[in-house]
Amino acid sequence: MIRAERLARGEQTFDQFARETMADWDRIAAYLMRRWRVPQAVEQTDVLNELLMQAWLHVRKFDPARGLSPERYVIYSAISRTKRWMHRQRRARGCRDESRHELTFAELGIAEDLRTCEPGQEAVVERELELDRLIVECDSLRERILVTAVWHLGDAREAANAVYSDPELRQACRFDSRREAARAAELVGVKVSDWRAA
Repeated sequence: MIRAERLARGEQTFDQFARETMADWDRIAAYLMRRWRVPQAVEQTDVLNELLMQAWLHVRKFDPARGLSPERYVIYSAISRTKRWMHRQRRARGCRDESRHELTFAELGIAEDLRTCEPGQEAVVERELELDRLIVECDSLRERILVTAVWHLGDAREAANAVYSDPELRQACRFDSRREAARAAELVGVKVSDWRAA
């Protein structure tokens, strides 16, 4: 259990506090790592260090007049600020946003696909890998859905009709009209054509 009264009163150094509460902070770091998909470069120790740094910064800002105990203030502030840091690492605006960081081939499972494909299937796997690389560069869920549809159907107009006709995809893309879907698919079609030409 994290106790911060002695630290807040200046009777304990932050180093002593960190050593006494390290297991608790480590459990919090593990929990935060499980909540969101973060880049491979971010490890649990990074999250732990961020938690401790935020605790150190906020214990000095503790004001008993706010009506909170030192523990609640320090723990809440450390977790809140660390979550913001994690969202910046995964290029998301908040808790509910999708992670937008670049993915490695290992995260996508691409290297495994190439090793396990059947003889003669390399071209099919390579085509899917190209689609995966293009999807990684997409800025939104709408764009990912349209890129996939254009890639497989080969035509922006057909892709727009297919996406708009599917109620779940239409809602995910937030299309209000078939015309809006057609315009968006046309723009994505240009992007896919440029990608294939490169």
